[in-house]
Amino acid sequence: MALSLHRLDTRLMIWSMISVGTTNEDGYCPGLISQEAFIPGMYKLRFETGSYWEGLGKTSFYPYVEVIQ
Repeated sequence: MALSLHRLDTRLMIWSMISVGTTNEDGYCPGLISQEAFIPGMYKLRFETGSYWEGLGKTSFYPYVEVIQ
């Protein structure tokens, strides 16, 4: 599944994309961010669920899912 990682710029209150990736067979996306680049802050993972299900010939109620931490 395609996904993207974003970090919140608290000064401007906008999300900045850090990287993109694709999950492997185990559902992991290794190498999405390096330890040096992972600084304290608020992050968001956006999973492209709509295109994933479309690729399997199915429809999805949610075109994407965002997890914010």
